[in-house]
This record gives sequence, structure tokens and C-alpha cells, in this order.
Amino acid sequence: KQKRAEAKEKAKAEREALKRLFNYDKSKRGYFYFACLMAVVNGAVLPFFSLIISDMMEVLALPDAPDYRERANRGCLYFFICAIVIFFANLFQLGAFGQVAHELATKLRINLFTKLLKMDMSFYDNPENTPGSLCTKLAQDCTKVQSLTTTTVGVYIQAVSGFITGVVIAFTSSWQLSLITLAYSPIIVMSGQMVTKFQQGFSKDNDKAYEESGSFVAEAVNNMRTVASFGREENLCRSYNKKLDEPLRLAIKKGSYAGLGFGFSNLAMFGLNALVFYIGALFMRDIDLTFKNLFRSFFGITLAAMGT
Repeated sequence: KQKRAEAKEKAKAEREALKRLFNYDKSKRGYFYFACLMAVVNGAVLPFFSLIISDMMEVLALPDAPDYRERANRGCLYFFICAIVIFFANLFQLGAFGQVAHELATKLRINLFTKLLKMDMSFYDNPENTPGSLCTKLAQDCTKVQSLTTTTVGVYIQAVSGFITGVVIAFTSSWQLSLITLAYSPIIVMSGQMVTKFQQGFSKDNDKAYEESGSFVAEAVNNMRTVASFGREENLCRSYNKKLDEPLRLAIKKGSYAGLGFGFSNLAMFGLNALVFYIGALFMRDIDLTFKNLFRSFFGITLAAMGT
């Protein structure tokens, strides 16, 4: 119960922090809303491929049909239109988010640097607040906030938009097969979330490890005359190498877990293919499910799950 309460308090604090962050700079709010709209369009385009691909597969399966050439040309035209929509949606989304991110990061860095100049001298006596450490935080923390409020928001909006669009397309094609596919899709989502969680966790540890080594280098460079006068260059190099051992160990560990996560993600995807085609073959035999609706339902949910 205590852990659950602590988790709720942490989640509440994070929501409040995000709310304050989004209200921090309102000068580019129009750009932000426009970028979110483009993210919705960008996420919805991918599931629409299920409609075009299923139609094209049906067309290519009947090359002797009288309207074969007409339907094939129409399908190619739809692919071209989708390519243009994706191009401009990505262009406007990333451009607008980039404008918002630049303004936010600039304002954060200026305000943070101004705050550091006003801190009491006792603040700089703390070993954790060395010049190298503060410079690292000034560079990295603002970049992380910039990514959180722009790139991350865009990814989540794309995922929600794509998932809703894919589910609607799949259920209008075959609700029976869509229910089975939708019941399996959390496994795909969980595998992706597992990989992301591993990467985020290791990134936090790496940042801390590199912050210590960066602070060590900054102190050595600032006192280079003293180091050279005592001839301690080799000792400093050995000490710096030792400080890099921990990031190396974390990188090896991260690679192992990331490989395991990606392997499980591919296993889940191919398992879904096997399940859907097996059940789909049974439905085509028993409930007269059409070839086109089978692939519309399959690609609708699959592409939506891939987008998340």
C-alpha cells in the first residue's frame, strides 16, 4: 500500500510538472497545436495503407479481370497520394515542433544560467555542483525537457491516432478476426514498451556516470598548470579511464537487454502473423470471410500496433 501511495504521489507530481512545463512558454502555442494536428494526420496515414494494400492484393490475384489495369493504376495513385501526405505531415510536424523546442530550450537555458549566477557561494562548495557538472546539466537537462515537450508528445499523439484509425478499419472489415488480433496486440505493445523502458533506465545511469567523468575532466583542465607542474598527467589519465569503466559496463549491459527485448518484439510480431493467418483461414472456410477483408483486418490492427 505504501509503495502504491508513493507511486500515485510520484505520478501526480509528474503531471503537475508537465502542466507547469507546457505553460512555461506560451509564445509558440499556435505552432504546438498545429504540430499536434500534423501528428494526428501522420499517425492516421499508416493504418490507411491496410485499405490500399488489401485492394492491391485482390487486384494482383486476378490479372485477367477486365478492370485490372484501371484498379491497379488507381491503387498506385492512392499510394502516391499517401506518400505526399506523409511527406508534408512530417515536414510540418517536425518543423513546428522544432520551432517550439528551440524557443523552449533557449528560454530554459537563459533562465537556468541566470539562476546559477544568483546562487549563494555555499551552493558551489557542494562537490556535486562543480563547474563541469553544472555545464553538463545545463546542456543535457534542457535538451531532455525540449525532447519531452515536443518529440515525445508527437510520438504519443501519432500512436493514439494510428491505433484508433487502425482499430476502426479492422472492425469494419471483420469484427471477429479483429477481436482476436486486438486481444493479442498488447503483447506487441508490451514488448515495445519493455525495450523503451530498458533504454530509458540505462540512459539515466549513463548520464550520471558521464556526468562524473565530465566533472573530472573539467577540473583537470581548469587546473592544468598545477597538473603539469607536478607531472601528474599519466595518473590523471588512469583515473579518467577508471571513471569510464562504469559507462562501458552499463553499455554492454544495455546492449544485452536491448537485444533480448528486440528479439522478443520480433517473436511477438511473427507469432501474431501465424495466429491471424491460421484463424483467418478457418474463418474464410466457415463464415465466408473474404480475402480482402482478411487482410484489411490484419493490416489495420498490425500497423496500428506497430505505430504504438
